Amino acid sequence: MLRIVEFAGRAQRVSGNLLGLPKWARVVLVIAALPGLLALSLSLAAVLVSLSALLLLTVPTFRILRAVTSERQNEAGDGIPGEAFAPPPDVGSGSAVNPLTGRRQVEVKIIPTPGGPDGPTNIDPPPGRINESDYG
Repeated sequence: MLRIVEFAGRAQRVSGNLLGLPKWARVVLVIAALPGLLALSLSLAAVLVSLSALLLLTVPTFRILRAVTSERQNEAGDGIPGEAFAPPPDVGSGSAVNPLTGRRQVEVKIIPTPGGPDGPTNIDPPPGRINESDYG
């Protein structure tokens, strides 16, 4: 925190020194700083131009490559998106895989709990299955 206070004090001294100069001296100082300000603005413009050139060249290339690699024709002539990188289907697994999404359909059966929706009314295990010595 002390360093911040010291920095603020130095900035105020520099500001006071600059404002303490006569007007013609401040004009000379601004003229001397113009080449540096111009170089700074040109370098910022160069960064923006190079970034836009990078995006203009790579985004269309990426889209073309994605279109080429992510769609492969099957026997019927229909394109299946993502098939180029999809793992091979499980042979004989019996699970139906949706070819468009690559997801398997899972059937779920909800078994009601004894005692209603709030859960079992008796949480003791059946007799003879768990010994007291199992709990230490």
